[in-house]
Amino acid sequence: MAVKKTTRKAESGGNAPDPLGGAPADAHSFSELPTNTQRLWHTYIKAYKVVTEAVDRELKDGGLLSLAEYEVVAAVDSAGGRLRFIDLAKVTLLSQSRVSRQVDALQNKGLLRKETTDSDRRATFAIITPKGKAELDRTAEVVVKALYHNFYNRLPEKKHELFQELPESFLDADFRAQAAHSIDEARGPSTLR
Repeated sequence: MAVKKTTRKAESGGNAPDPLGGAPADAHSFSELPTNTQRLWHTYIKAYKVVTEAVDRELKDGGLLSLAEYEVVAAVDSAGGRLRFIDLAKVTLLSQSRVSRQVDALQNKGLLRKETTDSDRRATFAIITPKGKAELDRTAEVVVKALYHNFYNRLPEKKHELFQELPESFLDADFRAQAAHSIDEARGPSTLR
């Protein structure tokens, strides 16, 4: 669906493209946005927080990995147990500095370890440990149940496909391909397509 771009009157009296990329020309603050736009944004943010916090709470109550920890450890595991920091950042959509801090914390817990390559001291890898794999496996069942309980089962079945399509419109067109390539590359040359 195309977004109609509004224009602002240029000082010369002509129409100039809206620098906000389609925001109403007279909206200079969030409260000036149309009510439906405000409601949509607030609903999205609240729903995201409610679901992720509920899943995270179930994990923490079970003495398991947090949802953030699970995401990082699962990404490394799905790449064959070894993933460059830069690729981990791409797959998780975290900044490289956040990935570094997260991996440091997970290394302190014995779940991941860092490895810097001898050939290129700039390339640092996150590597899952046996303890990390065990924690991931222990957490996975609860993650699945929590996702179904707090997310999937709350969506009417007839809207599952639509709900999947909507967030995809916000992702960079190449994101999924880049993520898949990063994981394949981490697994080694034999798995590259």
